[in-house]
Amino acid sequence: MFCYISAVSGIAQPTPLQQYLKQLNTTKNATEKIELYYNIANEYNLEGNDSMEYIYNNIAIGLSKKNNKPLLEAKGYYFIAEKFYLLSQNDSAYHYAQLCIKHYDNQNQKNRFYVAALNIMASTSLDNAEGEEALVLIEKQLEIAKEIKDSSGISMAYTLLAALYETNNSKEDALKYAIKALDLDRAIHNKTNLAQSIFNVALMYLDLHNTQLALPLLKEGLASATRDYPSKKDQSLAHLYLGKCYQLLGKKDSSTFFLNLARKSIPSLDDPDLTYRLYESLAQNSLESHQPDSALLFINKAISTSRTFGLLEHLSQGLKLKSTILAELGNYKEAYIQHIDFISLNDSLSNLKLQKSLAALRVKHNIVQKDEKIARQKLISTYLIVGSFILLVLLIIIFIQFVRQKRTSNIIRHQALDLNLLMKELHHRVKNNLQIISSLMSLQSFRIKDPKASQAIRDSQQRIEAMSLIHQKLYTNQNITEINIKEFITDLVDNLKNTYCDDYVHIQLNLKVENETLNVDKAIPLSLIINELVSNASKHAFKKNTNPLLTIDLTLANNIIELVVADNGEGINIEDWNSKEDSFGKELIKTFVKQLKGFLHVEVLNGTQFTLYFPKDITHK
Repeated sequence: MFCYISAVSGIAQPTPLQQYLKQLNTTKNATEKIELYYNIANEYNLEGNDSMEYIYNNIAIGLSKKNNKPLLEAKGYYFIAEKFYLLSQNDSAYHYAQLCIKHYDNQNQKNRFYVAALNIMASTSLDNAEGEEALVLIEKQLEIAKEIKDSSGISMAYTLLAALYETNNSKEDALKYAIKALDLDRAIHNKTNLAQSIFNVALMYLDLHNTQLALPLLKEGLASATRDYPSKKDQSLAHLYLGKCYQLLGKKDSSTFFLNLARKSIPSLDDPDLTYRLYESLAQNSLESHQPDSALLFINKAISTSRTFGLLEHLSQGLKLKSTILAELGNYKEAYIQHIDFISLNDSLSNLKLQKSLAALRVKHNIVQKDEKIARQKLISTYLIVGSFILLVLLIIIFIQFVRQKRTSNIIRHQALDLNLLMKELHHRVKNNLQIISSLMSLQSFRIKDPKASQAIRDSQQRIEAMSLIHQKLYTNQNITEINIKEFITDLVDNLKNTYCDDYVHIQLNLKVENETLNVDKAIPLSLIINELVSNASKHAFKKNTNPLLTIDLTLANNIIELVVADNGEGINIEDWNSKEDSFGKELIKTFVKQLKGFLHVEVLNGTQFTLYFPKDITHK
């Protein structure tokens, strides 16, 4: 199975992520923007931030659809397929890889992403034991990779062929293709896949107990996974098999050193195969170090992993080793049971002795079952009487519990109603207090002679009005945790008209809201952001515009909320916006965007357009 490996970027000033985010503010070309979003998603992937990676990949795909860029859309489907494959969600990985290939086929295009998508489909088929389908996909991958001269794709196909032959116990052919993949990766200096290709060959030599060839390859693979293309998983893999290799060589100190390194990292990788191999190696190492108690703990973890994930071959070897460990501890009865379990997984028709033993055990078991059946029949009447009595008692207990539960539910319901009324009263009082503060500030603004100071107070008053409006909506609404955002935005803009009457009296509002309810935790910072953006537009955008238009769109897609506030005014200077540090309103916007865990994009398109993306349900890593 071919593994995809993500690089970890070195520290730079500024970081690539910062550079890409900065370029978004100045790039107007749709294609360049989409590529930037994919680059940003990849940087978040390297940081292990799956949430932000998901957001930016979906933004890129959405922008590709909007601008009719099917090739870029296909690229996004590949990235999603790759992520699902790394998460071992094979069905989803296969689906998105198919989508990727379909889009490329519709455009009659074949490139390295097309080949890599075929690789994911073939890998998932191989994982699902669909060997014939996997072979067809591998052959197609190899053909297209050669056609477009994609050496990396050819190497990946060789790797899959090696895995396919190994699955069919054709070790000679498997080793041949694994070596071909390694030679090609070395020839093209393919740092991305080199470590994995090295490990594939090394592990095959290790299975053949050829430690002389396996050891230098494992050391080379560790160096590549550390230096060329850093990967925690590949480093863990190298530590594990270096430990096993030194174990075979009888070098216990070296074996223990590398196995302990592997033990620190492998459990966090969520890789059942590696987890099993780690605990099996630790058990073997402990046994050879005359520590059977520790060995038993490790082999039990290995067996538990193999049972949980259906790794039958590993389970067989684990049972065999556990039998040996139990015998070492002197627990021969349990050792025998484990050995029988091992035999049952590995027996064959030719093992006559085992067949006779099992047949005798079955006869004895049948006799015991018959005796038990006779005894059960004698006691059946007693069981019925006792059972009926127990059932009656249980029914009485259940009825009593039901009555208690119903009483408790009524109490909880009344408490919930009381709490709801209390919360509404609280919101009502908060709203009244905010209104008092707003009125005081309004009176104060008329007394101040300095126009700037007066305007600052009016701006602050409007911010308080925005928060007051939230609490007004909450205490007049049945739901005290969510508000109707469409009604709220309309009322907020009307309030702004009242505050800035001269500026707003002729402004036309174009409002579109798809998701009409929003949690109050997001509504408050969102309302203040809208307040700042709309206020700013009224003061600066429409000085020379006889038909001012203000557009506010709020849409939801893939759990991402997108807010667009746009005007048809003169447009702002992007550089001034990015460099200006003394604007209180701008600092407020940045603070609230950060609170929403969102991303704000500013561009000039027949006026100024502010686009805010933030997750509807914010998760914390």
